[in-house]
Amino acid sequence: MTTPDTGFNLELSRRKLIAAAGTAGGAIVAASLIGPGDAAAAPAAPAASPSPDPVATPPVAGLHLQFGADASSEMVVSWHTLQPVRNPRVVLGRLDGKLEQTVEAKATSYTDGKSGQIVYAYHVKLAQLQPDSAYLYGAMHDGADPEFGTFRTSARGRVPFIFTSFGDQGTPTAARKYVPSEGVKIGNAPVAYVNDNLGSPAGADTTLGVERLQPLFHLFNGDLCYAN
Repeated sequence: MTTPDTGFNLELSRRKLIAAAGTAGGAIVAASLIGPGDAAAAPAAPAASPSPDPVATPPVAGLHLQFGADASSEMVVSWHTLQPVRNPRVVLGRLDGKLEQTVEAKATSYTDGKSGQIVYAYHVKLAQLQPDSAYLYGAMHDGADPEFGTFRTSARGRVPFIFTSFGDQGTPTAARKYVPSEGVKIGNAPVAYVNDNLGSPAGADTTLGVERLQPLFHLFNGDLCYAN
């Protein structure tokens, strides 16, 4: 469900976003996001059913984006929880905080093969976006703090763009070598290094390097880490 803009603005804070827009009775309510020196109060919302206990409500986890069939006009926002939630949704606006719409999430679930636990996934398809444009979005469900982010749609036609890609980041730490167990002889086998799951010394710089380039999208080539 998409709700049209009602004229409220989202005020962005440089610190933690502590409130977010929501829907109640078909009307959008955009709360003020309070930062240092901010004293604006959120508009009052119509009466609604009591909110879930924020302590017991699962957070917005695993938030990620994926282009739709048309990268210039569609984006899918997804996240997951380990408990069912109420009213999962995404608010969409511009970087100036102008709220344009609220879109209801489609919920699905699956059983994790290792733990046997049910995972609940939520997907929101944002459509009719403007090409080569930056947007602010917030993923949320009742009782949990919203998670905000930004994205840019692809341009249309033949235009230059930036993408990034890297391979395995689970490379071994060079200081640790494989030591055979007592009584075990390997002969003239080459020196083997142990994968200690810490990654290479440069692995920590990868995320910052990608973010600094501000790519339109990123390609994962190989594992980000090893399961052991």
